[in-house]
Amino acid sequence: MSTLRRAIAVTLSSPRLLAIMAAGALAEIIVRIGLGMAAVPIVGVLFPPVFGVLAYTAATPELRRHVDGDPTETVDRPVDTQLAARLVGLTVVAHSGAVFGAAALFLLVDTPLRAALYFFGEGDHLGVFVQFTTPLLGIAVGTVLLWTLVAGGISRVATGVPIQEAMKTALVEPIHRPRAAATAMAVHLVLLGAVIGGLLVGVPYTRGTGSLLEFGVVAGTVVFVVLAFGFAFLAAFHSIRTADQPAGRLLRSTPSVSARRLVVVGLLVTSLLVGASAVRLAELRPLDQSPEPLGDEPTAAYATAVDNTEQADHRYRVSINADESSPFILEYQHDRSDRQYRGLPRGKASGPDIYADTGAGYPSRMEPAGLFSLGSETTADDRTLRAMPSYLRYSDYYDWNRTLTPLDRTVDGWETVSETESRLVLELRDPVDVAEFGIGYRPEEASNVSESRVRAVVDRESRTLVSVENRLNATIEQDGDAYAVDRYNDHEFEVGYDVQRPHELGPPSLGQWLWRLAVY
Repeated sequence: MSTLRRAIAVTLSSPRLLAIMAAGALAEIIVRIGLGMAAVPIVGVLFPPVFGVLAYTAATPELRRHVDGDPTETVDRPVDTQLAARLVGLTVVAHSGAVFGAAALFLLVDTPLRAALYFFGEGDHLGVFVQFTTPLLGIAVGTVLLWTLVAGGISRVATGVPIQEAMKTALVEPIHRPRAAATAMAVHLVLLGAVIGGLLVGVPYTRGTGSLLEFGVVAGTVVFVVLAFGFAFLAAFHSIRTADQPAGRLLRSTPSVSARRLVVVGLLVTSLLVGASAVRLAELRPLDQSPEPLGDEPTAAYATAVDNTEQADHRYRVSINADESSPFILEYQHDRSDRQYRGLPRGKASGPDIYADTGAGYPSRMEPAGLFSLGSETTADDRTLRAMPSYLRYSDYYDWNRTLTPLDRTVDGWETVSETESRLVLELRDPVDVAEFGIGYRPEEASNVSESRVRAVVDRESRTLVSVENRLNATIEQDGDAYAVDRYNDHEFEVGYDVQRPHELGPPSLGQWLWRLAVY
């Protein structure tokens, strides 16, 4: 009988094993929720599964009775506290190593792949969900896969094998038994998928209500059932597969490796890891921000200049009713190279100053993704600075077509009014064209016109906008209705702009650096 079938048979035929591992699963869920509420939620996710291992220790006699076929094994004997202490200590150390190894593997794999996407112009088109979940899912999958080694070591220690010998055996086992190692990895991935599926089951129950309580009850119940059976199955599975292959036999058949070769491999991996981390923290990405040629036709030249400006590192300041003593002013600063964003309301505009990068959000946004914040602090102005990749959210939704005064690229009728080596001045003069530019649709007629002009100044060297002035004082007629429009909006642009982190936020915290490292 295969290991999988034997493990299923042991799990289904032992109510005691299911009960013990279900208690361990319940303890894992409760402790992780408590840690997530007391600290930051991701701590609850990364916490080592010590209660599951304690449950495994308590179930060891039951497992031996089934796996070894020894009916004389006493299942009601007290838990071996020394064994439990050794297994918990091993779990904490090994789990930390598994998380670190998974993170290192993620950095080494994700960095060149993501750099290739940026090289081909697709890196910024992945969207918030993909960029946010990729490091979380990648590290989770890596940790679960590495736990196939940890679980093998724990199973051997539970049978009396010394810790050092058990872990050495776990490390060399994939070399001698690749098919068995692949099967163990597949089993762990299936359990991870089932847990994620259980969490997703709770999502439809919160649509329209946003109730975390409903989500917790539904998803928590499903996850508990999955983990209860999954823990029992894993306990039986790893006990069976390690019993089939004693530690001493695997170690004796493994050729020795010189210390010098291990040092060389360690230095090589460390160098690659340091290099990948430096690239990610310094935001070194192959970006193509070269502007497109303007062309000779005025309407196309204006549209190209708008696109070039929006795609560059820039500062964009729009003043609505600019002829008033206190206009409504919004300033956007978007540093695509360093992935930083600022939004600054001024004049009659209200709201907080916004700062976001790939490690911080101020004020805090991106709920419910904020559940994965790596810490938060309250600033002097009583706002929350959270360690989150908030830039992803602002970058994804940053679109000049969604602003209060969109710079319409589709209006025809632009004319060249002056041209020098450094400047190109374009204008819209027809009142209907000017009205369409300002209000977003083409009216049937514009009458009683006293002022009507949109003037765009283009820098010919950078092929970007310098300013756009929109002035309209007229009566707009549409579908039998008429209404007066008196508008003076002024748009100013600066490309090559370097956004600076506000001094009042202080230096980045460790959590902010970690998110910046994860999101590339």
